[in-house]
Amino acid sequence: MLAAAEAAVNTDYLAGPARMSTIALWVEGNLFSQDEHTALLLRPGDKRHVIRLGFILRGSEQVLFPESLLDDWGHEIDSLELYAWLNENGPHFPRAEIFGFDSTGRPAQCFVREVDLMIGYACYVFGSTDEAIDTGVCLDAILLPRPDMDRPQRLAAPTEIQAPLSQAKVEWWAVESAATGQHDLSFLT
Repeated sequence: MLAAAEAAVNTDYLAGPARMSTIALWVEGNLFSQDEHTALLLRPGDKRHVIRLGFILRGSEQVLFPESLLDDWGHEIDSLELYAWLNENGPHFPRAEIFGFDSTGRPAQCFVREVDLMIGYACYVFGSTDEAIDTGVCLDAILLPRPDMDRPQRLAAPTEIQAPLSQAKVEWWAVESAATGQHDLSFLT
Protein backbone atom coordinates (compact mmCIF):
# COMPACT_ATOMS: atom_id res chain seq x y z
CA MET A 1 0.00 0.00 0.00
CA LEU A 2 3.00 2.30 0.35
CA ALA A 3 3.27 2.44 -3.43
CA ALA A 4 -0.26 3.84 -3.51
CA ALA A 5 0.64 6.55 -1.00
CA GLU A 6 3.73 7.39 -3.01
CA ALA A 7 1.63 7.62 -6.16
CA ALA A 8 -0.60 10.15 -4.45
CA VAL A 9 2.28 12.66 -4.33
CA ASN A 10 3.50 14.48 -7.44
CA THR A 11 6.58 16.65 -7.14
CA ASP A 12 5.94 18.62 -10.32
CA TYR A 13 6.71 22.27 -9.79
CA LEU A 14 3.59 24.45 -9.74
CA ALA A 15 4.16 28.13 -10.30
CA GLY A 16 3.17 31.16 -12.30
CA PRO A 17 2.56 34.86 -11.84
CA ALA A 18 -1.11 34.42 -10.93
CA ARG A 19 -0.08 31.91 -8.31
CA MET A 20 2.44 34.21 -6.63
CA SER A 21 5.15 31.85 -7.95
CA THR A 22 5.53 29.91 -4.72
CA ILE A 23 7.15 26.53 -4.98
CA ALA A 24 4.53 23.83 -4.46
CA LEU A 25 3.66 20.23 -5.13
CA TRP A 26 0.33 18.50 -5.47
CA VAL A 27 -1.05 15.49 -3.69
CA GLU A 28 -4.20 13.41 -3.94
CA GLY A 29 -6.18 12.65 -0.83
CA ASN A 30 -8.85 13.67 1.65
CA LEU A 31 -8.56 16.55 4.09
CA PHE A 32 -9.98 16.04 7.60
CA SER A 33 -10.41 18.57 10.42
CA GLN A 34 -11.45 17.97 14.01
CA ASP A 35 -11.16 20.42 16.87
CA GLU A 36 -7.82 22.15 16.30
CA HIS A 37 -6.28 19.36 14.18
CA THR A 38 -6.08 19.00 10.42
CA ALA A 39 -4.83 15.89 8.64
CA LEU A 40 -4.47 14.82 5.04
CA LEU A 41 -5.10 11.19 4.09
CA LEU A 42 -2.98 10.48 1.01
CA ARG A 43 -4.89 8.36 -1.46
CA PRO A 44 -4.46 8.18 -5.26
CA GLY A 45 -7.52 9.16 -7.23
CA ASP A 46 -9.00 11.37 -4.50
CA LYS A 47 -9.23 15.16 -4.63
CA ARG A 48 -6.12 17.06 -5.65
CA HIS A 49 -4.58 19.43 -3.13
CA VAL A 50 -1.63 21.80 -3.40
CA ILE A 51 1.04 21.60 -0.71
CA ARG A 52 3.31 24.55 0.04
CA LEU A 53 6.22 23.95 2.39
CA GLY A 54 7.41 26.99 4.29
CA PHE A 55 10.63 27.72 6.08
CA ILE A 56 10.31 28.52 9.77
CA LEU A 57 12.47 31.47 10.75
CA ARG A 58 14.76 31.15 13.78
CA GLY A 59 13.43 32.42 17.06
CA SER A 60 9.91 32.85 15.78
CA GLU A 61 6.98 31.03 14.30
CA GLN A 62 7.11 33.16 11.14
CA VAL A 63 6.89 31.19 7.92
CA LEU A 64 8.40 32.06 4.55
CA PHE A 65 6.97 30.26 1.51
CA PRO A 66 9.84 30.21 -0.99
CA GLU A 67 9.68 31.45 -4.55
CA SER A 68 13.41 31.32 -5.26
CA LEU A 69 16.88 31.29 -3.75
CA LEU A 70 19.84 33.34 -4.90
CA ASP A 71 23.19 31.78 -3.95
CA ASP A 72 26.47 33.59 -3.29
CA TRP A 73 27.42 33.42 -6.99
CA GLY A 74 24.15 34.82 -8.28
CA HIS A 75 22.65 31.48 -9.38
CA GLU A 76 18.90 31.34 -8.93
CA ILE A 77 17.00 28.21 -7.91
CA ASP A 78 13.23 28.42 -8.35
CA SER A 79 12.07 24.82 -8.18
CA LEU A 80 11.72 22.02 -5.64
CA GLU A 81 15.51 21.63 -5.91
CA LEU A 82 15.68 24.67 -3.61
CA TYR A 83 14.89 22.43 -0.62
CA ALA A 84 17.65 19.94 -1.49
CA TRP A 85 20.12 22.78 -2.06
CA LEU A 86 19.26 24.28 1.32
CA ASN A 87 19.71 20.96 3.14
CA GLU A 88 23.03 20.28 1.44
CA ASN A 89 24.51 23.77 1.20
CA GLY A 90 22.59 25.99 3.62
CA PRO A 91 25.06 25.84 6.53
CA HIS A 92 27.94 26.73 4.18
CA PHE A 93 26.22 29.71 2.53
CA PRO A 94 24.41 31.68 5.25
CA ARG A 95 24.28 34.82 3.08
CA ALA A 96 22.30 33.18 0.28
CA GLU A 97 18.93 34.91 -0.03
CA ILE A 98 15.50 33.31 -0.11
CA PHE A 99 12.66 35.22 -1.76
CA GLY A 100 9.02 34.38 -1.29
CA PHE A 101 5.93 35.31 0.68
CA ASP A 102 5.04 35.43 4.36
CA SER A 103 1.94 33.75 5.74
CA THR A 104 -0.20 36.81 4.93
CA GLY A 105 0.84 36.70 1.26
CA ARG A 106 3.14 39.72 1.37
CA PRO A 107 6.46 39.52 -0.48
CA ALA A 108 9.29 38.67 1.92
CA GLN A 109 12.93 37.68 1.85
CA CYS A 110 15.52 36.43 4.29
CA PHE A 111 19.05 35.13 4.43
CA VAL A 112 19.58 31.39 4.77
CA ARG A 113 21.10 31.99 8.22
CA GLU A 114 17.64 33.13 9.40
CA VAL A 115 16.02 29.78 8.53
CA ASP A 116 15.83 27.10 11.20
CA LEU A 117 17.39 24.18 9.32
CA MET A 118 17.02 21.75 12.22
CA ILE A 119 13.22 21.48 12.21
CA GLY A 120 10.89 20.44 9.44
CA TYR A 121 9.06 22.61 6.97
CA ALA A 122 5.71 24.14 7.84
CA CYS A 123 3.21 22.23 5.70
CA TYR A 124 0.16 24.06 4.34
CA VAL A 125 -2.56 22.67 2.09
CA PHE A 126 -4.56 24.57 -0.53
CA GLY A 127 -7.39 23.61 -2.85
CA SER A 128 -5.60 25.01 -5.91
CA THR A 129 -2.56 27.01 -6.96
CA ASP A 130 -4.83 30.03 -7.41
CA GLU A 131 -5.64 30.27 -3.69
CA ALA A 132 -3.98 33.08 -1.78
CA ILE A 133 -1.24 32.20 0.69
CA ASP A 134 -3.29 33.41 3.66
CA THR A 135 -6.04 30.85 2.90
CA GLY A 136 -3.79 27.84 3.45
CA VAL A 137 -4.49 25.36 6.22
CA CYS A 138 -1.56 24.18 8.34
CA LEU A 139 -1.39 20.39 8.46
CA ASP A 140 -0.79 18.62 11.75
CA ALA A 141 -0.56 15.14 10.25
CA ILE A 142 -0.31 13.18 7.04
CA LEU A 143 -2.14 9.86 7.10
CA LEU A 144 -1.08 6.86 5.04
CA PRO A 145 -3.70 4.22 4.23
CA ARG A 146 -2.77 0.68 5.26
CA PRO A 147 -5.15 -2.25 4.73
CA ASP A 148 -3.99 -4.13 7.83
CA MET A 149 -4.60 -1.34 10.36
CA ASP A 150 -7.33 -1.65 12.97
CA ARG A 151 -6.22 1.50 14.85
CA PRO A 152 -3.95 4.41 13.94
CA GLN A 153 -0.22 3.88 14.41
CA ARG A 154 2.36 6.66 14.52
CA LEU A 155 5.21 6.34 12.05
CA ALA A 156 8.57 7.91 11.45
CA ALA A 157 8.64 9.92 8.24
CA PRO A 158 8.26 7.20 5.61
CA THR A 159 11.17 6.65 3.25
CA GLU A 160 8.69 5.99 0.43
CA ILE A 161 7.65 9.64 0.48
CA GLN A 162 10.28 11.78 -1.19
CA ALA A 163 11.82 14.96 0.12
CA PRO A 164 10.87 17.66 0.63
CA LEU A 165 7.41 16.41 1.71
CA SER A 166 9.01 13.74 3.91
CA GLN A 167 10.74 16.57 5.82
CA ALA A 168 7.52 18.40 6.65
CA LYS A 169 6.90 19.29 10.29
CA VAL A 170 3.90 16.95 10.61
CA GLU A 171 3.06 13.72 12.38
CA TRP A 172 2.94 10.67 10.12
CA TRP A 173 0.29 8.03 10.85
CA ALA A 174 -0.79 4.72 9.32
CA VAL A 175 -4.59 4.38 9.33
CA GLU A 176 -7.23 1.97 8.07
CA SER A 177 -7.34 2.28 4.30
CA ALA A 178 -11.04 1.52 3.87
CA ALA A 179 -12.19 4.57 5.78
CA THR A 180 -13.62 7.14 3.42
CA GLY A 181 -15.76 9.20 5.76
CA GLN A 182 -14.67 11.58 8.48
CA HIS A 183 -11.68 10.26 10.40
CA ASP A 184 -11.59 10.55 14.18
CA LEU A 185 -8.44 12.59 14.76
CA SER A 186 -8.43 12.27 18.55
CA PHE A 187 -5.20 10.23 18.29
CA LEU A 188 -3.27 13.32 17.19
CA THR A 189 -1.12 14.87 19.90
